[in-house]
Amino acid sequence: MKKYILPVILILLLPAACRPLADQDQRLIAAAKAGDTARVESLLKKGANVNAREQNEQLTRMAFTSLMWAADKGHAGVVDVLLAAGADVRAKDSGERTALMMAASGGHGEIVRRLVAAGADIHGKAYGDDTVLLAAARGGHAPVVRWLLEQGAGVNEASDLGETALMAAAIRGHRETAELLLAAGAAVEGRDDMGNTPLILAAAGSLHEAGGHPAVVRLLLDNGSEIDASNDDGVTALIIAATRGSLETVRLLLAAGADRDAEILFGGDQGETALSLALRNNHEDVARLLRDREHTEGASQHLTK
Repeated sequence: MKKYILPVILILLLPAACRPLADQDQRLIAAAKAGDTARVESLLKKGANVNAREQNEQLTRMAFTSLMWAADKGHAGVVDVLLAAGADVRAKDSGERTALMMAASGGHGEIVRRLVAAGADIHGKAYGDDTVLLAAARGGHAPVVRWLLEQGAGVNEASDLGETALMAAAIRGHRETAELLLAAGAAVEGRDDMGNTPLILAAAGSLHEAGGHPAVVRLLLDNGSEIDASNDDGVTALIIAATRGSLETVRLLLAAGADRDAEILFGGDQGETALSLALRNNHEDVARLLRDREHTEGASQHLTK
């Protein structure tokens, strides 16, 4: 056992320049991820490859570069150093995402601007046809969305599932982002691959949340969204809001004149209504509201005057 002690100690004491270059590359990536600008500069001077890919357990499959990690984490100083050292601004990870997409997803506006100035493509697409604008809209990063639109990002470009930036903002309740997109010409009646409109998605909300975003629903209605539009199965905004138990969204839709008698046309819930689904899912407060025709229809008439 003792004969191994001296070689191990010698390896630990070797200067960085004598260590394998591949090891330095991984250290560079770790330093960029941590935002350690001084260490990044030091490793680059010692010959680390600025465009090396991460090789670290399960993350190896993603093949991140130092620039991707710095952009993802919001380390602007590190991004500047890496760009000056020749980092490939258009390199993609295994999911075809660029550093620009990662910066946009995190809402790092200054880094987004620096990457574009360095040649990053705001029109580039990742796996599934995700765009930079979609990445920013999903996160609700309104300042980044505004800047990308000013640079000519396609407001109605959709993923391979038909999701647009407006849909991404609507389902997550990002009202300010949705407002910017609508002002830029986003299609209020656009449809995803299941026939969902932004209004239906806003009424549904994300699955991990309670469901429904009344502020976005109101915004979409004010911008001409068809209140009783249904998806490919016949699900309307009111039906999905009632199913999710979103009381405020249901109240808003009823007051705006939504058809409470609409039925699902296809699938396992064929024939179900907003009321029957509210009852099935034990949303008693929503069910009471749906039964109260006199009160809600009176509110609807008041709104249309």
